[in-house]
Amino acid sequence: MAHHPLTQFVESVGRLKRYYFRQEDLINLLRTGLYTNLTQEEIDSFEQYLRYLGIDGLSNFKQEFTKNHHGKV
Repeated sequence: MAHHPLTQFVESVGRLKRYYFRQEDLINLLRTGLYTNLTQEEIDSFEQYLRYLGIDGLSNFKQEFTKNHHGKV
C-alpha cells in the first residue's frame, strides 16, 4: 500500500509543507500522476531544470523561473 499513487500523493503533500518544498518532494508528487497531466518526459525535464539551477525550497519556488539551461534569462 505504501507505493499506491494516492498514498504517495498524500505523503508528498505533507512533506512539501513540512520541509518547505524540497525538490524531491515536489518531483515525487508530480510522479504520482494525480496532481498534473504532465508526461514522464516533461517531469524528467523539469527535475533536470530544478537540479541544474539548484532550485530547492519554498523561497526558490516563490520566484519566477526565468533562466534556461544555458544560463540565459
